[in-house]
Amino acid sequence: MRWHEEVRLLREEMRRVLTFLEWQATWWVELGERHNHVDGPHAEGLCAYGHRQASIRKAIQTSFERQWGGVLGEDMNTENVMLGPEIALQDEEDDSDNEMA
Repeated sequence: MRWHEEVRLLREEMRRVLTFLEWQATWWVELGERHNHVDGPHAEGLCAYGHRQASIRKAIQTSFERQWGGVLGEDMNTENVMLGPEIALQDEEDDSDNEMA
């Protein structure tokens, strides 16, 4: 595997981590608000706990975005960081063409 493939894979993993943290924050909020079986102070506590957990995930996501911004560049928030094996094959073909030139 060439180094640029490794970089692409790493960037894709970073993108997936950010996407997962975003999903997980939303999930915690929804979970905290879904408390039909309890009411009163317990319901309020569950909602607060869900929002707190979501806040933690968002803080982690923001921290990673700041740390990884230079590595991910403009692709940080896009779905197109890595489109699949065809990109790696295309890059290898491009490298072969460059070596021949």
